[in-house]
Amino acid sequence: MENKQLAGILLLFVGIIVVLALFPAIASNQAVLTQTYTETKTAQTIPTVATDLTGQELIGTATVVNQSGAIDCSGNYTIAEGVSSVTGTKRVIMTPTATDASCTVLNYTYTYGAEGYADDAGARGIAGNILLFCALALLGFVIFVVVKNGGLDFLNR
Repeated sequence: MENKQLAGILLLFVGIIVVLALFPAIASNQAVLTQTYTETKTAQTIPTVATDLTGQELIGTATVVNQSGAIDCSGNYTIAEGVSSVTGTKRVIMTPTATDASCTVLNYTYTYGAEGYADDAGARGIAGNILLFCALALLGFVIFVVVKNGGLDFLNR
C-alpha cells in the first residue's frame, strides 16, 4: 500500500510541475492571440518599393495622408496584407502605386494584429478559456490522484 501511495504522490508532483511549467507560456501568449495594436507614423519618407510594416494582420482600413495632413495619399500608397519579399511570411505591406510630389513624406495610421494573432473571432473567443481549462485540468488531475491513492480514506472512519 505504501508503494502505491508513494507512486501516486510522485505522479501528482510530476503532473503539477508539467502544468505549472506550461501555464506561464500559455498565459503570456494570450495578448498576442486576441489584442490589436495601432501603429502611427509621422513624417515618414517612403521608399519607392514595397516595404514591410509592423504586424501580420491588417485590421480595418489604413489612413495615409501627406505630412501636413491636408492631402489624402491613399491613392498613391496602399497598406495591405501580403507576403513579405524579405522573410516570406505574411506581413502588413506598404506599396507605392503612383508618384505624387505632395505625397513623398507621409503620415499613416493602421490597426494590426501581431504575429500569432487569431484572425477568426471564434478562435479569439476560445483563447480566453484556455487558461481556465488548463486550471480545471490540473484540479481534476489532483482530485483523481488523491482519490485513486486513498487520500480520502480517513473520511470512512
